[in-house]
Amino acid sequence: MSALAGLAVAAIACSPLPAAPVGDSAPAVAEQAYDSNRQMYEVFPGFGLTSADTFVAQDRVIEQQDMSMVPVLVESMRFQSSQRARDATAETLEALTGLMQEGEPWLEWSNWLVQNRDAYLPPSEYLAWKIDIMSQIDPRFRLFLQPATAGEISVNPIELMWGGVVSRPEEFQDDLGPRSHIP
Repeated sequence: MSALAGLAVAAIACSPLPAAPVGDSAPAVAEQAYDSNRQMYEVFPGFGLTSADTFVAQDRVIEQQDMSMVPVLVESMRFQSSQRARDATAETLEALTGLMQEGEPWLEWSNWLVQNRDAYLPPSEYLAWKIDIMSQIDPRFRLFLQPATAGEISVNPIELMWGGVVSRPEEFQDDLGPRSHIP
């Protein structure tokens, strides 16, 4: 590239952008229709979610009074990255259900949800979302739970909870389990 061409590219790159239209001439931004399956991933797409994103997504759930998000909120509460996010999740659950839980919020909400699971059915793609979340903890969860998505095994995903143990892959031999349990 010649020096003159390089200067032209630099000048174009540094030029200010044209002002956005104002008033009636500004294009309207179409808001996507609310979808519970998509909203699950907005509420908690995985372990990299920022709290600001969580708050916006939870506000939308409250606006829509989406009761199918109750299982999603309970599950995500356990993995929220800050106390502020966990408190906001509890507040969202309280706004949706009219209930307040005392003690350890995630544990109390989980126990309550298992007892009331028929009243708070999750979105249709909840099992796939939960497998995605659990496989971020340990990829073997996907192998273990994938047959449930095909209907080969019966799993109630609301009752399916991670036990809190993370193992090191070198402790396992193939998919047989811990080496200490293999004769």
